Amino acid sequence: MRQTDGKSGLVRTAVVSAVAGIIIGAGCTVAVLRTEGYPIGVHPVPAAFAKLYRVYNDIENGYYRSVSSNSLVDGAISGMTNVLNDPFTDYFDPQQAQQFQAMLSSSMVGIGVQIAEKSGLPHIVSVFSNSPAAKAGIRTGDIILKVDGTSTQGLSLNTVASHMQGAKGTVRVLTLRRGKQTLTKRVTLSQVEIPSVTSRILDENIGYIAVSVMASDTATQLQQQLSQLEKQGATSLVLDLRGNPGGYLSQAVQVAGLFLPKNDVVVKTQGRNGATQVLRSPGPGNRMPLVVLINQDTASAAEILAASLHQDRAITLVGTRSFGKGTAQVTDTFTDGSELKYTVEKWLTPNGTWINKKGIQPQVEVQLNANAVMGDEVSDNQLQAAVKWLQSHP
Repeated sequence: MRQTDGKSGLVRTAVVSAVAGIIIGAGCTVAVLRTEGYPIGVHPVPAAFAKLYRVYNDIENGYYRSVSSNSLVDGAISGMTNVLNDPFTDYFDPQQAQQFQAMLSSSMVGIGVQIAEKSGLPHIVSVFSNSPAAKAGIRTGDIILKVDGTSTQGLSLNTVASHMQGAKGTVRVLTLRRGKQTLTKRVTLSQVEIPSVTSRILDENIGYIAVSVMASDTATQLQQQLSQLEKQGATSLVLDLRGNPGGYLSQAVQVAGLFLPKNDVVVKTQGRNGATQVLRSPGPGNRMPLVVLINQDTASAAEILAASLHQDRAITLVGTRSFGKGTAQVTDTFTDGSELKYTVEKWLTPNGTWINKKGIQPQVEVQLNANAVMGDEVSDNQLQAAVKWLQSHP
């Protein structure tokens, strides 16, 4: 079992009882209903299951046409998750589960973009360098109207993402809105290696590190690139968490440890019984002057990191209010490869604040200009504001 918490529900390996994970968490030992059999010896079958089984039996044996038993079971599970009215509780079929895990491993066949919901439509929050999307001329900020002629209006982000994936060499046709223009782009799917950390030196010895997701090796990547920036003469740093949907909790804690002294509180979690667990920085920390960029697509583990840096080290946050994802999920994998991801707890910032549906307010609020490209020194006015802040606070 794995525990997850994140805008899209990323995952982290479960280790401890009642902690959170795509971004947050540790493991949770819970008895679960699996397609291969319910552990009756552990828990009695609820009385309500008699009704469920009767409906299953009626449809399987009496419906006017044959229906797959797997389809009925999948439908029942989906129904149970839907009734919770929780956008972060999902049932993934084997293909969706495989895509979900590929995202966490930072390697997948696709077009090479990250998407987020905006006014009921998916918009592109980042385009990976050298990806099929980049080669096709797709840009950050483009709104996806259709994939292969199918409207994306009202579709979940998982569904839209699945439409843009497939076998290597498959061509997808995307209809995009860019400002007032409607564009059509043909994209050939290929294996995309998604670096979770990129970095470079800006002017005046300012280092720039962008973290796109808290993947399984993000802390190691960041530590290596931070060391490289210091060797290149960086004396201050911009940490860009914009568009970061979250990831493994363990990675958020490890990354925080690169900037926070040992034992500083990174995050607190609370389960249904109200018990609080505190996760602390492993250290050793780095006292280099730092400013953090966030926006409305900074979520989950990325919010945990931003909040801990601000509350523990008084690091200034620049940009716009973050997403506001304050719950954590666990995932359970079934023998057919499908997965159930469900909410088990909430997480709190170091000072005990629950940011769910509220987000984190930056100290320096800057709206991104309409034609800006995130990370571009010339057009990215939020990055420019972060650099200006560092220059005025040596």
